[in-house]
Amino acid sequence: MTARLTSKSGAYVLFASLGLFGGLAAHRPELVVLGLPFVLGLVTSFAPLRRPSIVVSARSSPARVLEGDEVRVDVALQAARPVGPLEVAVRLPRGLTAGPGGTQATAIIMDSGARLETIRCTATRWGSWEIGPVAWRVRDPGRFVVFEQVINKRLSVRVHPRPEELRRLVQPAVTRALSGSHKARVAADGIEFAEARPYAVFDDLRDLNRRLTAQRGEMWVNRRHPERNSDVVVLIDTFSEATLQSGVRAAVNLVTAYVAERDRVGIVGFGGLVQWVEPSIGERHLYRLLDLLLSSAPWPSYAWKDLQVLPPRTIPPDAFVLAISGLDDRRALAVLGDLCDRGMDLAIVEVPFHDMFPSGPRTADPLAHRLWVLRRSDRREEFRRRGVSVVEWSSGVPVELMLEEIAAIRRGTGRRTR
Repeated sequence: MTARLTSKSGAYVLFASLGLFGGLAAHRPELVVLGLPFVLGLVTSFAPLRRPSIVVSARSSPARVLEGDEVRVDVALQAARPVGPLEVAVRLPRGLTAGPGGTQATAIIMDSGARLETIRCTATRWGSWEIGPVAWRVRDPGRFVVFEQVINKRLSVRVHPRPEELRRLVQPAVTRALSGSHKARVAADGIEFAEARPYAVFDDLRDLNRRLTAQRGEMWVNRRHPERNSDVVVLIDTFSEATLQSGVRAAVNLVTAYVAERDRVGIVGFGGLVQWVEPSIGERHLYRLLDLLLSSAPWPSYAWKDLQVLPPRTIPPDAFVLAISGLDDRRALAVLGDLCDRGMDLAIVEVPFHDMFPSGPRTADPLAHRLWVLRRSDRREEFRRRGVSVVEWSSGVPVELMLEEIAAIRRGTGRRTR
């Protein structure tokens, strides 16, 4: 706790000194009389002055919100004796904006006890944010002294991008022998009709097709497609800060949708550092994926600056890889090329940012900008010649349209689920 004098106390000291010393020097008692009220004001204010004893605690709720939702910061104040007015302020990160009351609240504690003040703010940007520190300020009744204290209390709030409703997802080429929501090519026990064939030994009579049996005079049974899950890995390129905002929004939508389809979902963040979560299922696993995405940033690193191959355990052999990249960094291009060489089921979502950097005013700038765009187009076509589905996507386009375009390209290349 720190204590400092206010400008009012300085003015009182100045006028009291001028009255007393000026009256004595000039032998004018009326000047001394004029300075006495200021002296009495200082004496009556500083004589009973005591440091306030205040305990401050804070918590934020809820801990996870979506963009645009409200976050409440509850500050509990407890004083050993009456205090007022007590000003409380909370420092907000750049992802949160203050509500109608701002980042400050004023409380008056009339007696010893606790008081709760609420500061409301709005989540405006996704990310993992820390609210704090918390500071309080109180003045003495005469407003001559200010007591202040900054409490290094940090409150964690995770703001998720607001997800879109995805009705259809891209079907992986390889499924696993576990229950899920993807239709397999083979016929076995399932829900969706696949074919009808003559009855064989050990067929279940509950699969009997009564209409075909009555028409042909022999027993026919129905075969169905089993519902299976798959391994899906979302690879996000975090080298470019310009495309990171859009890339994380798309990744959050994809991860949330595939986990809801009971797929084993993993994430690989490839930038200055390589961060990954191995594929798994469940709601708890979904929060691990989202926490990694919210912490995505273009980390500077010198240890991994020449890495061109991902560690082997980051991506299972038969996984469907959805890569979100700007196709600009050579290390990201090398990793995607390595996945192609390994025969991975790969689809690339290109987040273009050449529109963010228009050509300059000089004569040679439009030509240089055009060559840069053509070079990026050549990279895109190179992946397409290698059988990879590459689509361009920007943040203003719904994610579902991007998935529909990937599915259409994969249908044209003959990739089918097995």
